[in-house]
Amino acid sequence: MTRKFFFFSEMGYNAYPVEAFEKYGYSALLFPNSIFDPEKARDLWQMFLREHEYASEMGFDGSVCNEHHNNVLSMQESVNISAAVISQRIKGTIALIGNPLPIHDNPVRVAEEIAMLDLISSGRIISGFVRGTGIEQLSTNANPAYNRERFEEAFALIKKAWTVPGPFRWEGKHYHLRVVNPWQLPLQKPHPPIWAAGILSPETIRWAAKQRITYHMGRHHYGGASVIGRSGASRSRRSAPAPARPAPLAAGRILNGWRRRAICRNRPRLAIWLGSGGCPRAVTTPLFAPASS
Repeated sequence: MTRKFFFFSEMGYNAYPVEAFEKYGYSALLFPNSIFDPEKARDLWQMFLREHEYASEMGFDGSVCNEHHNNVLSMQESVNISAAVISQRIKGTIALIGNPLPIHDNPVRVAEEIAMLDLISSGRIISGFVRGTGIEQLSTNANPAYNRERFEEAFALIKKAWTVPGPFRWEGKHYHLRVVNPWQLPLQKPHPPIWAAGILSPETIRWAAKQRITYHMGRHHYGGASVIGRSGASRSRRSAPAPARPAPLAAGRILNGWRRRAICRNRPRLAIWLGSGGCPRAVTTPLFAPASS
């Protein structure tokens, strides 16, 4: 198994006044956007993008992009736009761990955008799909009761759009398309490597194993990755179709850092990025990169 190291920053909007957070007691969904300062956000974007460049220069194998909505945690309202920009600034792989499929009413559009990314980047994309948080459901008016059903059906539709020549018709429970015939198809065949990202949902681990895709686990505290990895690997082995090997598991360790340098000399076994810009950040370094799905 080959270890690879990816730089990940949520690229959050950390310029809001602490007093505003103390006043409302939360910083997501209903946190007033009148607090948002576009000029400060512009400066933050340039800092974050330069961090990705620096991580690449220091030897990281790639970068990770995510997506959140109505939340100061991340300014990435579109993971695909973030990936498109970063693909032109770094030399390595770009892993998407945040296309929340249940909030999309046309999954083929997602398939098209990821295919474009794969072409623009010359095949450097890992396509990650997520079910999304409750905030994503509420901010897009998606019915959470159908979250898993929409996720699984959207995934099936995207994968078929990448691998089965069109045109064809799709009539599912949640998606109905008379014509599925995306003109742009991924450079990587049969499709880019696929990750399903989560925080240890047993149902999603079993589903990922049956789909033969990587389940990417992230935990926002020290030391959780190894315990979760053992538990998740056990579930994966029980769920994978025999006699195939279980789907690989990519465990993420989250570390908080204040400042300024990457520990990356001679490509150590665990590379840690300490965030720059004088602000604390949660940054994950996957312990290994999965085999192609």
